[in-house]
Amino acid sequence: MKGCRPLEDYAKFVESVRTHRKKVVTLEEAVDAAISELESDSSIKAFLTAHKAEVKFMCITEYDEERTIAEFREEGKEEGRAEGLEEGRAEGRAEGRAEGGLDMLVNLVKKGLLTLTQAADEAHMTVPEFQAQMGAQA
Repeated sequence: MKGCRPLEDYAKFVESVRTHRKKVVTLEEAVDAAISELESDSSIKAFLTAHKAEVKFMCITEYDEERTIAEFREEGKEEGRAEGLEEGRAEGRAEGRAEGGLDMLVNLVKKGLLTLTQAADEAHMTVPEFQAQMGAQA
């Protein structure tokens, strides 16, 4: 940082905002205080002063690591729930077929009470898959 004055000044500014934030009620007040504390010859003071509203907005919407981690966790939980639900449904469909549900659908098609399309939909299969199951049961 010693080789790059603007970076050094910015690091001091950020540290000052953090220090003031611990003492002051609002982040906006902390930003104001940190800007006023910058040395008069600071390479970034004029810019920060001229763009104070944007600087405050940027600081208010800054990266919040804890919130981001919590959001990632929640997304992961939601994805896990969705995957678990789909797996449970697939298992339920398989059990339903194994427990005679498929036999019942085949019988209803043979009796003309259901179309192949309706039976395949109920079995969560394509029509060719359902026809293959009908052939296997014949």
